[in-house]
Amino acid sequence: MILNTNKTVSEVMQSYCVMVNGGSGVLMSAMTHEYSYVLTARHAVFEDAARNLVTHHNGVEIKVLDVLVFPKVDPQEEPLDCAILKITHQPGLSQRSWSASLLPHEANLTLVGFPETERASLTPIRHWNGHSASVADELITLALKGIPGKDIIQGMSGGGVYHIDNGYPYLVGVEFEMEATRLDQQFGRVDCYSLARYNQLVTLHSSAPMI
Repeated sequence: MILNTNKTVSEVMQSYCVMVNGGSGVLMSAMTHEYSYVLTARHAVFEDAARNLVTHHNGVEIKVLDVLVFPKVDPQEEPLDCAILKITHQPGLSQRSWSASLLPHEANLTLVGFPETERASLTPIRHWNGHSASVADELITLALKGIPGKDIIQGMSGGGVYHIDNGYPYLVGVEFEMEATRLDQQFGRVDCYSLARYNQLVTLHSSAPMI
């Protein structure tokens, strides 16, 4: 389906997709002209802003200004695998979002990112379609068609997860890991944090709200 922007659904999602070090990320505007955001997974970033390499889908490098992560409160537990990179202002972002709590049962979802195996190809961005298997406590489990293994989608951590409604993609969350903890069971199901977790992170750091 062609959108009013003269871009296909896939082209719209790709336009917000960025490469974050060995992982992926998704562009989001902030209520300021001083900076924009990249939503990603914590394990894909370095806390030292200068060490991070962010590349737009068209190959242009984007400067990272700051890194926002959840603090480690309990020494026995790892903080949420969420991170936000503050980047130089990116004009023209008009990302639309959808609340995870309002997703219909088994909603159609699409994961978009840069798998390691495709980064040297002419089409480095990949789309994996599927549906929501569960939504609970701002955690979305996505069941992917084709049941890809970890080796196939490695590098897509931090990629945006979209719900397509009425021919338009709405960002609902960010993927951060395969669902299973055992390697021999890591096939086809991935976990994603909803945008609510990223809003919490923005508030925690007293940063500009996301648009």
